[in-house]
Amino acid sequence: DCAHCQAEKRFLNQLTVFGTDVSVRFVDIDTEEGKNLFIQFTEHQNLSQATPITVIGASILQGFDSAETTGKRIESLITAYQGQSAIG
Repeated sequence: DCAHCQAEKRFLNQLTVFGTDVSVRFVDIDTEEGKNLFIQFTEHQNLSQATPITVIGASILQGFDSAETTGKRIESLITAYQGQSAIG
């Protein structure tokens, strides 16, 4: 329900619609499994429990402002990690 999460979700869905070779995995923190994963990940990475969290390669972004700001950062990270395997 977070406005920033919804904006980022729309942005990421557009990346895949326009043919960008990106694999997107959404985690719903309103589910027990998603909440546990979120808590584990934020604690392990010493992050505040704020959403959205985006992982691209070894980079972690927290928050989403707009396609023009955070979106450009996401695109540049995708380009930087292109051809490398994703982190499990």
